[in-house]
Amino acid sequence: MMKKIFFPIVLWAVLVPAPLKAEEPSAPSQQAFEEAVRTVSQRLQGAALKRSFRFKFMNDSLEKTAQAARAMASQENPERIASLLKSARGNYPDNFFAILLDAILTESRGGPQRANRLFETFWDKSAVLTDFEKSFMTPEELNTLRKTVYLLLRSRGVTPKSPKEKAAETQRLLFWAAGLASFLLFFPILSRLNRFLEERFKPVAKGYRRCPRCRAVLEELFTECPSCRRKI
Repeated sequence: MMKKIFFPIVLWAVLVPAPLKAEEPSAPSQQAFEEAVRTVSQRLQGAALKRSFRFKFMNDSLEKTAQAARAMASQENPERIASLLKSARGNYPDNFFAILLDAILTESRGGPQRANRLFETFWDKSAVLTDFEKSFMTPEELNTLRKTVYLLLRSRGVTPKSPKEKAAETQRLLFWAAGLASFLLFFPILSRLNRFLEERFKPVAKGYRRCPRCRAVLEELFTECPSCRRKI
């Protein structure tokens, strides 16, 4: 059995979350979260030994994540654990269980801001259980982990957004960026056109008039426009 470590700080924050709205998920118990992490970590050891994925980088990422989980359970040097998790994420950036372990490790070492960013990254990347995670994690376990992370972030004033919400926000930003780019592109043209029209149609001084053809300013006595040579 893997030892219960690196959880107290995280789980204490989870057990005293901010008031929840009716539509928010109910909080998993501390025991449910610990059990999910422990069971997934144990199952991960066997999955890593199989090296069943087609791509080497995925097998390497899984193996280093398993090594990090064992090291965390044995309370080994945090620097070594952090190095293993960094390497695992480098091999396969979408390995969200490695991200979760990194977040828990960072939290236990007193880095709440970076831990929050890692928890948010875990939330973003764990929206779908892929074949990579299916080798060592069940949908029910993922649901427990996601609910816990969601409530932890909410207790810290961070509201995780769903992929649809992020996509809608990105579309809005792109819309406004396109509008701003269009304005900046056409503003000089519109400005020059405005100056041109003002110059052509603004009132002239007494004793002068405009050529009806080219709009040049000329004295009223002129019978021919000096600009376009048209008789007036």
